[in-house]
Amino acid sequence: MELVNYTSDKKLSIYRISKLSNIPLSTLNDIYSGKSSLYDCSGKTLLSLSKVLGVSIEELLEMKQEIYKPEFEKNVPIFLKNSLDNLKKCRRHKGDFYDCYLLELNSNINVCEVEHLISSEHANYLRNKYLR
Repeated sequence: MELVNYTSDKKLSIYRISKLSNIPLSTLNDIYSGKSSLYDCSGKTLLSLSKVLGVSIEELLEMKQEIYKPEFEKNVPIFLKNSLDNLKKCRRHKGDFYDCYLLELNSNINVCEVEHLISSEHANYLRNKYLR
């Protein structure tokens, strides 16, 4: 099973997992996006994540991760890039409008997909990385 799907099935957002596990949100974003491998994580991070997800460390390591595709973050319309930047900035500074930026990003991804400005694969990648 994929890590992203497992988390979605448990109805846990990356933000919620971060709060429950005390793992920095940036670390979880890197793990969930595939930018960082679970095999490169510290034992403490793996233990915390496995406890929150209710799986053993072995089961966690067997889960597939999203493949990191940096080109999917660069080749986007300017209004979508602005939404991505706003959300990233809010995450770094623990801003008060995090939910608003999530909704704005979701809306802009949908618009881009419907208007064929990005592919469905591209849209799904962005949703999985930033909205789950």
